[in-house]
Amino acid sequence: MFQVAGLVLAMSIPMDQDDIAELARQINETIMNLTNIDQILNETAADLATSDSLKERADNARYPSLHHHTLLLRTCPIDV
Repeated sequence: MFQVAGLVLAMSIPMDQDDIAELARQINETIMNLTNIDQILNETAADLATSDSLKERADNARYPSLHHHTLLLRTCPIDV
């Protein structure tokens, strides 16, 4: 599992600023033409939950001490 995480972290997207601006323009154009947004959100909710879970696992593998501190903060409420 850690080998895959290392490979993913080593990846890069060869794009310059103009390529990124064009991609952003295309994304915005696509978004403007979407219909049935609620249906799309409902149909992709499980995929979003899966991707969130995978991201959390990747973050935990990459920053294990940060995950430990986050858990401590969640379980030890602080009155302000």
